[in-house]
Amino acid sequence: MKKMILIFVLLSFAAGCSDDGTSNNSNTNNVNNTTAEICDDTIDNDGDGSTDCDDTDCAATANCSTNNVSNGACDNAADLAIIENPAVDQDAITGTCTQSCFFNGDFLTCVTECVQTDSGLSAGCSACYGGTADCGKTNCMTACMGGASPECEACLNENCHPAFVTCSGIEGQ
Repeated sequence: MKKMILIFVLLSFAAGCSDDGTSNNSNTNNVNNTTAEICDDTIDNDGDGSTDCDDTDCAATANCSTNNVSNGACDNAADLAIIENPAVDQDAITGTCTQSCFFNGDFLTCVTECVQTDSGLSAGCSACYGGTADCGKTNCMTACMGGASPECEACLNENCHPAFVTCSGIEGQ
């Protein structure tokens, strides 16, 4: 498998965002006409039959991952085929999404939706990558400002990698 995706954070600190995070979803079961589950309102916002931390879309959010919710959102044949495909550069996709969403008011949703659109990963798996980007932005911005460094990688490994593994169900992306 590829190296851990967290290096994308290195390139993300100098970019702006042009994505407003909205979508046009025609799912009639979708309560709030959004593709994203709101992870703390006890409503099935995305119409998939699961709410809040029981929804794989919420696996990487702070209120769910701090409860050690592990659902292995990426540990399925379809997502693994994408992640392990050498023609798909998941690091680059996640880095580009992080850069384009950096100043978005809903950074996590913006990155998650961008990763899903650009990579073809499932919503739940994309949320793991979005959560990792959010973690890097929150915890490692100072360590990673100067680019790739042992301090940056150590920060990302310590602060973000364990939650990614718990969320995704896979090691070392």
